[in-house]
Amino acid sequence: MPEAKDAVYCGAVVNSTTGHQEVVVAGGYNGARYTDAVDIYTVETDSWRTGNNLPSGAAHGSSVPHGDTFLIVGGQVRHKTPRG
Repeated sequence: MPEAKDAVYCGAVVNSTTGHQEVVVAGGYNGARYTDAVDIYTVETDSWRTGNNLPSGAAHGSSVPHGDTFLIVGGQVRHKTPRG
């Protein structure tokens, strides 16, 4: 993975364009903050690419299969508290 992190959401998919098997690693905790990063590993080419970010940083949840993809459910999300 391009960035070390734990408590990620992870799921296996097949790329509909290339037919390659991919592992999607989304969110997680990088030691300083919850991250919204999405990284995609392509098994056949042994390479990583960046996916679209999650709407907000999240970690400690689950991913469940759904058709040819997966859903992210539960977990923790940290929001900034407005000052005023």
